[in-house]
Amino acid sequence: PVTSLAMESMECPYELLGVSRDASPRSIEKAWRQKARQLHPDKATDDRKAAAEESFKRLSEAHDLLADPERRELYDRFGIQDPNVLSQDQWDFGEGMGGHPDFADFEEILKEFFQNGRGPPAEPERDLQDVWEGLLGFTLISLTACGVACLTWLARRPPLAGLLSWCWWRWRFLLFDIGLG
Repeated sequence: PVTSLAMESMECPYELLGVSRDASPRSIEKAWRQKARQLHPDKATDDRKAAAEESFKRLSEAHDLLADPERRELYDRFGIQDPNVLSQDQWDFGEGMGGHPDFADFEEILKEFFQNGRGPPAEPERDLQDVWEGLLGFTLISLTACGVACLTWLARRPPLAGLLSWCWWRWRFLLFDIGLG
């Protein structure tokens, strides 16, 4: 693993690899392989070997960061290059926040803050419009179910089955002719 000091001084990994921020994992691998072939220390002369090793090391760090989906997401969202920065051990406050047992859960803090200690929010009152909307929705669902049941029943009758089949196929051809299907 890369030390956090080395990661803080690292340049943008996307620029090092020469890829855009929305690059796919496959294009990141391809760019890394191409750059690794160019900057590999074995290809450098003896007097430039130290600089080539440092460049290759930075390139490998950038590749390691972008190849790991979790670390890449942390970098993209927060600019965090070292996942150990957010490790749970560093942020453990013991029992609740600052050891205070009343706030053992973060959700309790938010509830206390946003509800001003008034308890759970009251349910909204129902009026006549809500009743009519419920009845309308129930009626539409019922009519749709009845229509499907009727069509299913009609499709099993020999004289009507041919007509329904012809209508269905005609409708599909019409959709494909228009270009909607």
